[in-house]
Amino acid sequence: MSPLLRFWGLSVVNLGMDFEDGGRHKGRMKTYDRFKKRELILRDELAIDRTLLANKSTLLSFMQLSISLTIAGVSIIHFAMEEWFRSIGVLCVPTGLVVGILGWRRYWKMEAEIGVVRKKGTGSKRAGG
Repeated sequence: MSPLLRFWGLSVVNLGMDFEDGGRHKGRMKTYDRFKKRELILRDELAIDRTLLANKSTLLSFMQLSISLTIAGVSIIHFAMEEWFRSIGVLCVPTGLVVGILGWRRYWKMEAEIGVVRKKGTGSKRAGG
């Protein structure tokens, strides 16, 4: 185990983080659980800001794909001359809607996890947030 992980009392097991403290805590940690018990320093604040921006960028990418698939599906259905081509359009519309819903859910899940860290981790007042 690396010295940094030993310092935080964590180990990486199966690409996830588990507690390693003599068996008192069993189970997997959530992504940002390690920040709950300490005050955030500037580096952590900046990392959270980058994560927020990346999360918003990912949402916009999901929405772009969703809108593109939906519009492509409607266009294909409208202009299709053959039945097999029309069926591709029929598949694109619900696929676009599902991608949009999954992207929205992923965004709010990450937003909630990051919000927990932002609320509990810092004692300083930040402008605009």
